[in-house]
Amino acid sequence: MAVQLPDWPAPAACRPSMVSSANHMTPTIAGPTQRINRMGSRWSFEVEMPLMRPEDARVWLSRLVQGQGDLCVMRVPQYDLDTNGQGTPRVKGAGQAGSSLIVDGVTPGYLVREGQFFTVVNKGQPFVHMCTEDVTANGDGEMTIKFGPMLRRWTDDNDLVEFAEPIAAGWIMPVGVGWSIDAARNIGLEFSLAESE
Repeated sequence: MAVQLPDWPAPAACRPSMVSSANHMTPTIAGPTQRINRMGSRWSFEVEMPLMRPEDARVWLSRLVQGQGDLCVMRVPQYDLDTNGQGTPRVKGAGQAGSSLIVDGVTPGYLVREGQFFTVVNKGQPFVHMCTEDVTANGDGEMTIKFGPMLRRWTDDNDLVEFAEPIAAGWIMPVGVGWSIDAARNIGLEFSLAESE
């Protein structure tokens, strides 16, 4: 069972990075290098927590220790972005693949912004993506989103799509948890979460 990381205190900083599954093929004699894009690129999040009092840090530390044996689920921060009013977005149609997705159930006029993270949940597994252009839901609550990295699984009809509070599910990296305690009993903590799939 996945371990839910706390929402509070919120991270002081979060450094997302995309871990690419692409390969480059360079000819041994001459010619252009080719890029082979492959399914499987995913996100990693380096998280720095604010200094916390012991009573606030205990739950974080407990969840990270639990996360040494189970997947962890973390809310992806979306700083200075109003994501309210999304409706009930769902994937419209099974078998979608690639870097675009047809979604329905969105509040008409809802705007998804370039650079905004969102999650597609397939068979209970959340996958994080980043929108690569602004898109607004039409009057029927439908939109086609372009994003990266590409889908890692074929979609099922009505898979959940979450714009307002995307989540990442993955492993705490590297294995092991450590923290610091200063003279004022403040606890400092950093960790990385890498999507598992």
